[in-house]
Amino acid sequence: MDLKSKGSKQKNPRENASIFCIPTFLFTLPIFFKGWRKELNKDDVYEILFDHRSCSLGQKLENLWKEEVDKCHKTKTKPSLRNPLIRLFWFESLMTGFVLMVLEVIIRPFQCVLIGRLIAICSTPDDAKEEEIYLYGAGVAFCSLLISSLIHPYLLVTQSFGLKIRVCCSSLVYRKILKLKLNVFQKTNSGKILTLVTNDSNRFYDIPLTIHYTWTGILQVIVITYLLYEEFEMSSLFGVCFMVSFVPIYLLLGKISKKLRSKTVCRTDERVRAMKEIINGIQVLKMYNWERYFSNLVSAYRRMELQSLRFSSYVKGVFASFHLFIQRTAVFITILAFALLRNDISAAKTFKLVCFYAVFRGTITSFLPKGIYLLMESVVPIKRLSEFLLCEEMTGQGEVCPNETENAIILHNVSVRKSGETSDLLSDISFKIKRGHLVAIVGPVGSGKTSLVHVILKELSLSSGSLEISGSCSYAPQEPWIFTSTVRQNIIFSSSIEQKRYEEVLNVCELKHDLGALSQHDLTIVGDRGASLSGGQRARIGLARAIYRKADIYILDDPLSAVDPRVGQSIFDKCIKLFLKGKTVLLITHQIQYLHAVDEVVVLDKGMIAAKGSLSELTSQNVNLMMVLSKTDGDIDNECDVVSLKDEVTNTKHSVQNEDSVLKVEEEHVISGTVSAAVYATYFTIGGHWVGLCCTFVLFVVTQVFASGADYFIAYWVNVEQVRSQSEHETDIGISTNASTYIYSILIFGVIVCTTATVVTLHSLCMRSSNELHNNMFNSLISAPLRFFHINHAGRILNRFSKDIETIDEMLPLHINEIFQYGFGAIGAIILMAIVNYVILFPALIVIFVVHYLRKFYLASSRSLKRVEASTRSPVLGYINATIQGLTTIRAFGAQDIILNEFNCHQDLNTSASYMFITTSRAFGYWTDIICNIFNTCSIFLLLTNNDVFVGNIGLTITQSMSLLGIVQYVIRQYAEMENSMTSVERVLEYTLLEPESRDECVTEAPPHWPERGQILFHNVTLRYSPEDPLVLNRINVVIKSCAKIGVVGRTGAGKSSLIGSLFRLSEFTGCIIIDGIDTKTIPLSDLRSKISIIPQQPTIFSGSIRNNLDPFHEHSDAILWKTLADVELKNLVSGLDSEITEGGINFSVGERQLICLARAMLKNNRILVLDEATANVDPQTDLFIQKTVRKNFSHCTLITVAHRLDTVIDSDKVLVLDDGKVVEFNHPYVLLQDSNGAFNGMVRQLDKTSSEALKAAAQMNYHNLLRDSGS
Repeated sequence: MDLKSKGSKQKNPRENASIFCIPTFLFTLPIFFKGWRKELNKDDVYEILFDHRSCSLGQKLENLWKEEVDKCHKTKTKPSLRNPLIRLFWFESLMTGFVLMVLEVIIRPFQCVLIGRLIAICSTPDDAKEEEIYLYGAGVAFCSLLISSLIHPYLLVTQSFGLKIRVCCSSLVYRKILKLKLNVFQKTNSGKILTLVTNDSNRFYDIPLTIHYTWTGILQVIVITYLLYEEFEMSSLFGVCFMVSFVPIYLLLGKISKKLRSKTVCRTDERVRAMKEIINGIQVLKMYNWERYFSNLVSAYRRMELQSLRFSSYVKGVFASFHLFIQRTAVFITILAFALLRNDISAAKTFKLVCFYAVFRGTITSFLPKGIYLLMESVVPIKRLSEFLLCEEMTGQGEVCPNETENAIILHNVSVRKSGETSDLLSDISFKIKRGHLVAIVGPVGSGKTSLVHVILKELSLSSGSLEISGSCSYAPQEPWIFTSTVRQNIIFSSSIEQKRYEEVLNVCELKHDLGALSQHDLTIVGDRGASLSGGQRARIGLARAIYRKADIYILDDPLSAVDPRVGQSIFDKCIKLFLKGKTVLLITHQIQYLHAVDEVVVLDKGMIAAKGSLSELTSQNVNLMMVLSKTDGDIDNECDVVSLKDEVTNTKHSVQNEDSVLKVEEEHVISGTVSAAVYATYFTIGGHWVGLCCTFVLFVVTQVFASGADYFIAYWVNVEQVRSQSEHETDIGISTNASTYIYSILIFGVIVCTTATVVTLHSLCMRSSNELHNNMFNSLISAPLRFFHINHAGRILNRFSKDIETIDEMLPLHINEIFQYGFGAIGAIILMAIVNYVILFPALIVIFVVHYLRKFYLASSRSLKRVEASTRSPVLGYINATIQGLTTIRAFGAQDIILNEFNCHQDLNTSASYMFITTSRAFGYWTDIICNIFNTCSIFLLLTNNDVFVGNIGLTITQSMSLLGIVQYVIRQYAEMENSMTSVERVLEYTLLEPESRDECVTEAPPHWPERGQILFHNVTLRYSPEDPLVLNRINVVIKSCAKIGVVGRTGAGKSSLIGSLFRLSEFTGCIIIDGIDTKTIPLSDLRSKISIIPQQPTIFSGSIRNNLDPFHEHSDAILWKTLADVELKNLVSGLDSEITEGGINFSVGERQLICLARAMLKNNRILVLDEATANVDPQTDLFIQKTVRKNFSHCTLITVAHRLDTVIDSDKVLVLDDGKVVEFNHPYVLLQDSNGAFNGMVRQLDKTSSEALKAAAQMNYHNLLRDSGS
């Protein structure tokens, strides 16, 4: 996400192209020449055409959709996106339909009539006039030229039409996202939304291409049937009925395909959702050693997906293969019926029949069924899109009052209830916040604080009561939303830059020091979801964004919990108290040291106001805040009273290395040049053996031998009948009519059998290859080091598992099948023509030479344009993902229009790249057809000038040359499409070769009961994340005794999280870490990570069941699981171990999610437990419970606690103080406090006096107790 203005693009030559250049595609020459000279990239993409702009198309469709909804609301019918799409594009569709009708119903049948007349004249050479022969020959050639001149512009317009449908649907989905209620995301997960854009919207792309064949095809059947009846009478109806009978077969197969598509989409959604959760939770997944579980889970989803895909693939393969035998069988049936009715078989009638059925073949076996198929398939995406567009939207309840009013916020008897539930989230809330006051909102987990914030932000609808807000709002969420861009852009966001204010904001938010340490300062690019920043840095950037915006009301949702006490106090004093002085500030917090400085405290409990007033007033009312806020340096809860998108989608990929190093987000690598032979070899062999590939190839050859044999036999049969009719001894000439019938039957039967066998064999091979590629990519990805996920954003990775896998699954097998079928068809046609007249080989060689170089000229641009199109698609997906994460922030800032405009820019770039690819493809098709037209004309006239040729051979040459007209350019374009699709294989293979986490040093398995004592030795541990990065750990030497309780503290960036990461070997380091005498580098990662438990700062919960979130490998009995849930006080909150957890665990509060993480640690029962700021985002009551539970259940364990809050580690046996990756101090807290100049002492002094004295007393008491216990 980048809100900077985009650079200007070169205007598309299509805009100013002449009336001659447009139909001849000469306007594409500039991009062809540029692609020939160099590898194209996204800087070479033209400016988007005006009528392709995402903004205008999305707005038009949105307006029509609103009209559709209003209309259906009145008529009480269900709205469908189909109707607005028809209303938007009806005229364009009508014009393309008219052109197609002229082409298919008039020109093509007329050409067949000319061919019949030409052959009839040649059958009677004595009566034929040479001028008449050449006239008809020229007429046939002109019709071919006319067809080529119409079909390619038609295809360009219809493909452009499909592109516009895709664009406006994607834009409409994005506009809907910006309006969705938060609770919608409980029912519609983000994976499904991504699928709506990547798959469902893309389904409309091919519909305009074939939709008009559903009615022009019927007209064509009527016209051609009439023309055939004039020649063959009743005999023609047999062949026509045979071909038309395949239409209901297609309808049946289309219906089956529709059902399979629905299943496939659902299963793809599940797989993509699982991948999204894995990517976002990769750090926790690795530390839990759950890779095997998720590998099995994704494999199961993939198997179910392939069950639907496999049969669907067979259906599509049969669709594509019917053309091989339907025409030939129809010709055979008609001729057989004609002969049995005692009619003479003539060359003119036979080859006119062949030509008419060839036209039929294109319609019946390709365009008509594909049109029906796509129309039936479109029901699924239209339904899914319509259902999504009907999801609940924000209502914007609440009244905005003038700024002059005394009160900034007034809530009067406000109650909020989730839809479908009886209990209130908030009940009868009434209070006023005066203008310019600082008000703190406090309360335990589940008390309603988040719901209250969402009410004020108008994210929640009121079930009763009223809300009045005076002035504009700015918002800093608890989980900061950081998008992929510069630090500066993340701060100024939707505002313009004011340097003075910007510098002041950096200063009061304590960001100056952090930015100074970055390579590009505030222009440093931060990773997806701020993955390259520490938690404290993310929090301060989120706060800086909120206060940089000039607003009247500032809502700050716990901005200080992720920073250390010194920084927190400084921010509170300089930012909240001073910089925002005179502004209305709503501060949600549990940090009691700040309450004395606020104007009013509102205490929430169970969705109601328990108390309100100043701190002194609450004290005089005997309100025991210590029961609510039991810690002196507490943190707010992150209870999820309502769906919180920031939790849902972020949950969490923040790395343990984030705190200590800003990682550069890498540009997506775009592979250049041709697809290597190794890629093809890998694809074809990864799913089986070379033997299977060879068998498939042989089947293609045998199929074509039967097909070409049938075509040649028709000519032979006609020649025999011609000679027999001219001979006085008929029985002595050639084979009999009955024998000819039998031979032709055998050839047709061979075509049918071999075609079916080929389709099944090829698609089975492709499905196996696709599955192996997916599995290998997944296994490689899940084994990749954590750094990979920080420098590659989620959209880029998901693109491999969604669009690329879809291409490999569905498109690539079709491309391969058609290349072999049509390729061998072209070879067979040339061979047959050469048998008739070898002279044809000379122009054929010239054509092959020219087309070969034209192919190279085309592929140079087409290949790179396809890659650019793929690379510009990833940011679109990443942008949608980022928008979902920051939806509440976006709406709070009123930045929907800016964000929408940025999305439109991303989509326009992708659309322009797609259109450039389409135009180059159509240009190549047109130019190749023109070359083939020249060849066909030469072939026809070469034969017409040879008086010794049999008329059957003339007919064969004409029909075969006519088939070449479409085949040659189609095969080469399909080859280009295959190569473009093979780039998806290339991209997937790129991910199969990811460097894995280091495993090669493992020399032995860990002992069964290791570690038994939990003693840890850090010896010269040094860590940097890449050779060019600074050290984040510098010669750490620490000994942690068995069962010791160690606290780890230090400022942001000191190296705390990197220390924990090195313990889990999330990043490779120098030196060694020895646990119970074993170097952790000498044992497998799975052994190491499974023997160390961790409770992370961000409680990561995966969708599924409670059971699978606690014990995914089913190692414990139900009784143990229930006991553990009871121990963490969650037993009463779940109805069963198989209770569903939604994506991100959003149906549980953050405190409850953290308790689930605690339960996981208890089940593992390891000797080493790490608490990585495990209580930073929970309320004090949950914090206290977790601390007590840890002390009770892990007293026999070595405990390492990373914390900002000093009260969490004050009772530790020792405290490790880090700074700049070095050990500054390491001793008992009491001993460290005796050093007046010590770092730990300085941290304690930063606290208020009460908290400081309490910590010192606690440290002293703990120290004396330790001495007493050791002395006894």
